[in-house]
Amino acid sequence: DALGATVDNLSRNEVRSRFGVHREVIGGGRLNLEPGDIGIDTCLTVAVARALIESPEEIDLRAVVKSMTEYYSRQTEVRKGAGPITRTVLARLKPRAKDLFAVAAEVASEMPVEAQGAGAVARVAPVGMLRRLSPKEMTLDTINICRLTHHDQRCVDACLAFNFGVSYLTSGKDPSKLLFKTWRFVTESRESKEYKQLIGTSLPDPDMVKALKAVNKLQYDELDASGEAVPLVQAAYWIVLNAIDFEE
Repeated sequence: DALGATVDNLSRNEVRSRFGVHREVIGGGRLNLEPGDIGIDTCLTVAVARALIESPEEIDLRAVVKSMTEYYSRQTEVRKGAGPITRTVLARLKPRAKDLFAVAAEVASEMPVEAQGAGAVARVAPVGMLRRLSPKEMTLDTINICRLTHHDQRCVDACLAFNFGVSYLTSGKDPSKLLFKTWRFVTESRESKEYKQLIGTSLPDPDMVKALKAVNKLQYDELDASGEAVPLVQAAYWIVLNAIDFEE
C-alpha cells in the first residue's frame, strides 16, 4: 500500500507518463503521504485484525466495529483516503447499535452507484488468513465483516472470491487450480443456507463468477481498476496468475 498509494486514482496512462514503471516508495500522491505511510483502507484492515486477535474462536462484530470506528474518528486527516461508502458508514456506525448492518444497508440504498465499491475487499483479508482451513466459518465471517460497511451483494461476492484466494494461496496449494477453485467456491457459497438467509438468491450484475471465468480471456489493458469490487478482484486474479514474479 505504501508503494501503491502514490498512484492511487491515476489512470494507467497517467502512471506511465509520470513514472514509466512506478517501483519506488516515495509517498505523495492524492493522499499526500510520507514515504512508507499507508492509506486508511490498510489501517482499517489492521483494525479488523486487532479485533480478531482478541476473539479468534468466535469473531466479536461489535469489537470489529469499535476498532474501526475508533480509528476512523481519530484520523481526521486521512479520512479522505477512504471511499465514499466507508466514510459515510463509519461516520454513522455505532458499536452498541441494535443492528450493526442497518447503517450499511441504508447507505447502500442512498448511494446505489457507489455501493458496489471495493472498500471492504482488503479489510476482509485477516478473516481469509484466520479461517483458511475452515471454509464454512470463512464464508460467514467474510460476509459479516464485509456487510458492516458494504451491504451490496456484489461486494460480498467479491470479498468471498478474494478471501478464498487468500486462504488457498497461504495454505500452499497449487496456483494452477486457483481460478477454477475460486469460482466454484463462490458458486457453492451462494447455495449455502447462511448466504441465502443473509444475502438472498438473486444473481447480481456484474457477476463475480462470470468475471472469474473471463479472467483468462482478458489482456492487461482490459483490466478495470476503477474501484468497483467485482472488476477489481477480477484484476487481482489476473495479475496473480500472469505476473512472472513478485515485483511484476
